Amino acid sequence: MTGASKVIPNLSRSIIYQSEDKNVTLIDIPYSIAAAQGFEEDEERTLLMSCHAVEVPFPQPDEPRSKKAKADLVRQICQEEDARYQSLIGDALASIRNAHSGDWCFPRHTTLEHEPPGSRKRKLEESELTSTEKLDVSALPNVQIWTATLEDEASNPRYMPYWQICRYNPSDAVAQVSIQAGKAQPERFHVPPRSTACQMKCSFDAFSWHTRNLVDWIEMAPRFNLVVMDPPWPNTSVKRASKSGQSSYQIAKTMPELETLLIDLYLETMLAEDAIVAVWITNKPAIRDLMLSEGGLFASWNVVLEEEWLWIKTTKDGQPVTALDGMWRKPYEVLLVGRKQKQRRSSDIKRETTVRRRVIAGVPDLHSRKPCLKELIEPLRSKSDNPMTLEIFARYLVKDWWSWGNEALKFNHESHWTSPSA
Repeated sequence: MTGASKVIPNLSRSIIYQSEDKNVTLIDIPYSIAAAQGFEEDEERTLLMSCHAVEVPFPQPDEPRSKKAKADLVRQICQEEDARYQSLIGDALASIRNAHSGDWCFPRHTTLEHEPPGSRKRKLEESELTSTEKLDVSALPNVQIWTATLEDEASNPRYMPYWQICRYNPSDAVAQVSIQAGKAQPERFHVPPRSTACQMKCSFDAFSWHTRNLVDWIEMAPRFNLVVMDPPWPNTSVKRASKSGQSSYQIAKTMPELETLLIDLYLETMLAEDAIVAVWITNKPAIRDLMLSEGGLFASWNVVLEEEWLWIKTTKDGQPVTALDGMWRKPYEVLLVGRKQKQRRSSDIKRETTVRRRVIAGVPDLHSRKPCLKELIEPLRSKSDNPMTLEIFARYLVKDWWSWGNEALKFNHESHWTSPSA
């Protein structure tokens, strides 16, 4: 564990600081995920393994010298939004510093395999991401046994079990689940209360087929009041890392491939009336246009943008991990938050222009692992007797949520957790 203190923060409260208007939040990322698991406060808590907190900003590459190189970089940035974001983030960081002293994250439990973001990562072997001990299911008390369906090995992300599963945990407590696929050794997972694990490819056909036994099926998918997704946007640096064996994070190869993937979700058929849709995007203009242009995906889902949330990545003492005005690498990511309209808009009705913007500061966690927004975003849902939330392209489960993706159970595997006494 980094730091001298071994004080364990309350798992129901991963927010370190929040302004009165809730427009500025300092959140601890590993604890936001742990808090969303539903562990009881009075039991021996299980803590999520993380990487070391970033101590100093990453080295800044030299700016391009030629006009052409600089122009090429500028075209890859949403310039108008970037200028607005820089000012907004600067003010937010100043307000946190005025109100909060001390580290900008809680103490972390780390392993040698979990290196800081931005560092060189060696290739991890399959055995390093699973329990090193053979699991004797017969010796485990009160463990649920789930049977998974084997998939084609070639169609799955590396380092994950080659199986698919769609199961619901009806318990009000975290369940210890052993998943058996074929003759392989069982894998043990922590499954949050009333959560649904849909580990499978993100296509509507696969989702609808496997959820038939979980819901009352009326010729359509279940209706969700809140949908959160972090699509695998094409990314040049991740492609290079994947080729060199430094990353197992799966991304789409091209924008058309990703656009087809999102269209084929048929998300509009799964949205309840007045549903919230939140989508993480990168800073590329093409991706923003795909989501927000007149013929973009938000329009096809009948969703209008209401808010933008900016996650600014900081060091342990609150500095942006890269310069806010740098051209190569922006230290923030954007979450578009929209709401489904009760009636489809006519072509002559203008889109709403008043957008609320919030800033979430947080010290980066493992590569591509974002803050869990359960505590922050659920209050936006309209009141419902039985609210349903779906996370698409999920990599961990959340209490009361449906989690859908090829790696939906990844960070619920027991190898990613430890007890406070460890």
